[in-house]
Amino acid sequence: PAHIEYIKENVKDIPGFEITVELPKSGPGAASAITLNIVDKESETIEKTLKIIKDKMVADGSFTDIYDNANSSKIQISVKINRVEAARFGVDISTVGSFVSLAADGLTISDYRPSYSDDKVDIVLRYPPENRTIEDIKSIKVPSKLGNYVPIASFADVTLERETTSINRLNQKRVITLNANVKEGVVQSVKIAELFKWIIENKNSLPAEVKFGGDAEEQQEVVSFLAAAFSTALIIMMLLFLMQFNSLGKSLIVMFSIFLSIFGVFIALLIAGLPFGIIMCGIAVIALAGIV
Repeated sequence: PAHIEYIKENVKDIPGFEITVELPKSGPGAASAITLNIVDKESETIEKTLKIIKDKMVADGSFTDIYDNANSSKIQISVKINRVEAARFGVDISTVGSFVSLAADGLTISDYRPSYSDDKVDIVLRYPPENRTIEDIKSIKVPSKLGNYVPIASFADVTLERETTSINRLNQKRVITLNANVKEGVVQSVKIAELFKWIIENKNSLPAEVKFGGDAEEQQEVVSFLAAAFSTALIIMMLLFLMQFNSLGKSLIVMFSIFLSIFGVFIALLIAGLPFGIIMCGIAVIALAGIV
């Protein structure tokens, strides 16, 4: 619908948020139409696989609201000090941390209480924004015990690294969950089957293991359950007919009428242009068989 697209267009660029807009679902189901669990021991392998699958979804054009629970792109400054070199220059490790903090988060040197507030406010000493780059941090000179000043780059490696805020695991392995919905007018079960087939065909080229979750996982469980339930129901009905009619021919005629009624369900769905929902239609077919 147009209003859904309008809302998506107006909220997609809000910084710090991933907003999903969708209509209420009719019937049970997961929050997203497609849920993929990408599993491996190494996070780099998972991220490579995640990128491949996301690029595939974007190129397909039938998927929307593609998002994952990977760590955000929060960057932290990493300073790896060579202790041997630091000792040779006579530099104290704690002093290095204080000087780096000046360029990163700043140093709290005091506090005061404004007249309009009951809470104290920190006074933070910090480098100006234009002097907080990696090169500026490398060139910071720290005092040594020898009475001179030594650049941090002389005894430490200063780099930018992505900060790991959380680690999700599935069966003791790292996992990133990828979620997506299908666009309006696209049959969900068809796209799930196509994506499943593509993953199977490209299994060897995907660095990490990919497992389906969400609606796809639920559908597989429901299909197995309904198939067993339907088969059991047919056997019980056949036994009841044999006991009641005491005739195999009459029992088969009644059973044949059950299959005709199920065939009528598919004709009705075809005329209405509706897909066959595994959960709702499957339960309805079993109930119809009992009524017939």
